[in-house]
Amino acid sequence: MNSRGLKILLLMIGWMVQGCGSGMHTLPTDLSSETGGNPSIPLIPQGKALYEAKCASCHGGIATSNKKERSPHQITQAITTLSAMSHLRFLTNAEVNSIAAALGFDAAKVGQCKGTRTADTTALFRMNKTEYVNTVADLFGSPASVADNFPPDNDGQKFANDAKELASISIDLAEQYLLTAEKVVSTVWTSNKALIMSCDPAQTNPSSCAGSIIDNWGLRILRRPLLATERTQLLAMVTTTTGVGAAEFEGGIQTVIEALLVSPDFLFRVVKSSAGNIRELDNYELATRLSYFLWSSTVDTELLNVAKAGTLKQTSVLRAQIARMLASPKAKRMTAGFASRWFGLKGLSQRAPDPAVYPTFTSSLKNAFEQETVQFWENLVSKDLSLKDILRADYTFVNAELAAHYGLSGVTGTQFRQVSLVNTPRRGIASQGSMLLLTSHGDDSSIVTRGKWVMQNLMCDPPPPPPPNVPVDPAAQVPGLNKRQKIEAHRNNPNCFSCHAKMDPIGFGLENFDGIGGYRLTYNGGPVDNAGQLPNGQPFNSAVQLVSYLDSSGIYNKCVAKNLTTYALGRVLDDQDDCNVEDIVKRGIDTNGGLSSTIEAIVTSDLFSKVKGN
Repeated sequence: MNSRGLKILLLMIGWMVQGCGSGMHTLPTDLSSETGGNPSIPLIPQGKALYEAKCASCHGGIATSNKKERSPHQITQAITTLSAMSHLRFLTNAEVNSIAAALGFDAAKVGQCKGTRTADTTALFRMNKTEYVNTVADLFGSPASVADNFPPDNDGQKFANDAKELASISIDLAEQYLLTAEKVVSTVWTSNKALIMSCDPAQTNPSSCAGSIIDNWGLRILRRPLLATERTQLLAMVTTTTGVGAAEFEGGIQTVIEALLVSPDFLFRVVKSSAGNIRELDNYELATRLSYFLWSSTVDTELLNVAKAGTLKQTSVLRAQIARMLASPKAKRMTAGFASRWFGLKGLSQRAPDPAVYPTFTSSLKNAFEQETVQFWENLVSKDLSLKDILRADYTFVNAELAAHYGLSGVTGTQFRQVSLVNTPRRGIASQGSMLLLTSHGDDSSIVTRGKWVMQNLMCDPPPPPPPNVPVDPAAQVPGLNKRQKIEAHRNNPNCFSCHAKMDPIGFGLENFDGIGGYRLTYNGGPVDNAGQLPNGQPFNSAVQLVSYLDSSGIYNKCVAKNLTTYALGRVLDDQDDCNVEDIVKRGIDTNGGLSSTIEAIVTSDLFSKVKGN
């Protein structure tokens, strides 16, 4: 490390001690009471006594039960289905209702949102590797390879921009930030020095020249104007005496840019303290948050100018900026950052159908599955279509190979084109080849995995992980059982019932699609058993019917809003965000507007536009 690098490292350490020592600030989460989060409902003595006598031996005492807020329908379904609970079939409806009430179920609260947050509390958002690469590319034209030596990010949530996962900087990463800053500056000095050197100290006052460069790049790199103390500190790094040589002056400017690139206010998106009060984000903070939401990258010149003018919060201006940003090629970054991770496309690379079962399956078909979903999403973004199209679209994108696989005629060549799905059994994302392959085993479809995928990604009702060390049910291994008999034997295990009772009926309704997404009417010599059941108890047997239910019930609308808001905020949502999400649904998705309407609803929500912290 040269002397300039050591100087920057010491400055970086000082900045980090001063600027990041307080870490993240979050509001406390209220703990649910023993009535399932609804302290206004008293425990019904009869229900509590019945529970302790009939249920506690398996499910624990009423205060610690893992069956909180179970509805009378869910309790009745378990009693009538599980052989281990057959001794409870004598219970009357009134007794079942009393047990449900004792567990905290309140019919009056069903469908109501659970809480409202008046402002967000996350103060620090460190760039993940992808955001860093995009940012230095947009600032300097740097290639993605500049971050090849970065250690991997913590990536334990659905989306890779989770602030909690990215809260810290390891010693290895700090060193890479320093080395990469030097590499970025060295490369731009070699290839495009004029990008930074906007004036010549030999032709103008060196101090004025240095100040102009520092003001310009300080604003661009930190995404806000420099503070007076910062400007003074940076200007001191440049020799500005009259007659200074070009090499010495430029060396100082290089040091300034490198120092800015290791500043915590560059590496983190920092929200200023609100001293414990609710405060609206200023125009620069809002512009930055919007840019990393839609572009996974820094604020461009136009957005900076709008922030400088102080007009970004005006409705017409904000709408125009959202429309402009969605029309930009940079908006395609949402494909990898949001859509691919929401749908789970990364898992496609791990799917290898058995060639003995599916001899026609090829790697090019698998690539076509992924390309279909990517083009489907990017078309929605570029045309500002409704997020409801993800669920219910009666169109998709295919090439000749994929069209033949779907039984669609009239498509030739390798280029993808939009085709109609009217009068076909396919609708939206749930019947695309990518999702159907992701939710299959190597030799067949997976009823359980498909039900789980729908619950997790389209309903936002993910089942909990299976309990550890659940033994294989011997009844499910009896030779000659069909798929339904095997699954029902497994579901009859009390440890498995509560989750499989929801997942399996959904998965059965998608059984007309085989393990590689082809449509079938027969299975093992007989008709496909596609008798599924919707969460409301109604039967269904097709993707079209499932889509209709998720659309009309509003379940999908809230789920897609929750996913997009999670991505926008960079944190996992909880019950305190529930009413905010419902408001976003009403102002965005329910209006049948395009993607931009939902983005505007998120950006103008209290969750996105306000902060409360220390």
